[in-house]
Amino acid sequence: MKSRNSSFCVGTMLVGVAIFCVALAATAFGQGRPAIGDAASGGVAPNDPSPAADSYRKGAEALEKGDVDAALAHFNRAIELDPKHANSYCDRGLALVMKGDIDKGIGDLDMAIKLAPDGPRSFFNRGFAHFRKGEFDKAVTDYTEAIRLEPKYADAYRDRGYNRVMLGEADQALGDLDTAIRLAPKDAAGYTSRGKAFFELGEWDRAIADYTRATELDPQSPDNWCERGHARVMKGDCDAAFLDLDQAVKLAPKDPTYRFVRAFAYRKKGDWDKALTDLAEVAGAQPDFAEVYRERGFVLAQKGDLDRGLADLDEAVKRLPQDYEARLCRGDVYLLKGDQERASADYDAALKLDPNFAEGHFHRAMLRLARNEAGPALDDYRDLIRVEPRTPDAYKDWGRPEDRARRSQAVDRLEDALQAVKAEAMSH
Repeated sequence: MKSRNSSFCVGTMLVGVAIFCVALAATAFGQGRPAIGDAASGGVAPNDPSPAADSYRKGAEALEKGDVDAALAHFNRAIELDPKHANSYCDRGLALVMKGDIDKGIGDLDMAIKLAPDGPRSFFNRGFAHFRKGEFDKAVTDYTEAIRLEPKYADAYRDRGYNRVMLGEADQALGDLDTAIRLAPKDAAGYTSRGKAFFELGEWDRAIADYTRATELDPQSPDNWCERGHARVMKGDCDAAFLDLDQAVKLAPKDPTYRFVRAFAYRKKGDWDKALTDLAEVAGAQPDFAEVYRERGFVLAQKGDLDRGLADLDEAVKRLPQDYEARLCRGDVYLLKGDQERASADYDAALKLDPNFAEGHFHRAMLRLARNEAGPALDDYRDLIRVEPRTPDAYKDWGRPEDRARRSQAVDRLEDALQAVKAEAMSH
């Protein structure tokens, strides 16, 4: 199901902001800190007899302080002194991942595992590396091995759960996240990760409760405030959301992600100008933030500037060819411009990219019905019910308020046709 946190496009009223999880997946958001220390025990070995021990200790201390370059220098020296020092490979691998050289870091972590195959931390850190690459399935495999080696490894349960959320397995993730919180009830990242699972399931109140606990445990983390603000937007409580999102921006004024989510909150509220202001700040701070084109295109279309909105959405599709939401948004703008053929092509493309995209089925069903393609429209309506089961009245709210009367008639027609098909099937 892909509607819970997908993009809020021209014709849709219930969805969120997909780039949020994508942008934060590029950092360590939702995950706790990777593990620094002894490859087998999870801490720096106090009586390491290796000639590399002193250099390794200095490297671990530097990495704890966030001085990655100094840490790398110490780990390099440690490996020169002892080429079979598993801890140094493990932590140099982590440092390389933190520096952005993920593939080289994985190579070091592979060596650490070869030298000390019973070390859960090496698997944990390699899982983190795969997470940073977006290889969530590989991350889950490594966290599973870390848990096998250390059954009470709270961080591994937490991060396996988070990666399962990223794989779209939020239901299954909850078991891991409950275990992580039971084992480490003071770990803010555990609550943040479980909040994300509840968010993906559309359980806004439970998500907000977990994010609230995370902000209590770690009030200096902008991620926790931003996530709670995002959940509050989805619940419809924009005023409370702005307090959270303002706090996130205050804590990290140079990070464009938080302004991007606040822009989403502004457009959810219909404050197009403030949304555009935040999006301009994001584009200025990070020109390659491609999702800005999709969001700005939507806002411009809502303001009635269809040509500029379409230009931004063309750029979004160019930069993000796998973004089914950008296709949907552009299709909506084409429809507003009266170009049904191009709208239909974009809806088809969106659903080819993700056949379970609920809004794609809904929008294409509406267009097909308007074009008197009753059979294909009913097929899309069936798929919509399959991937996003709701009442007919709920579907009637999926779009601009000014179009609700026309949309209600269309949903009623589809519902009548569906019931007629069911009645005929029962008669046989």
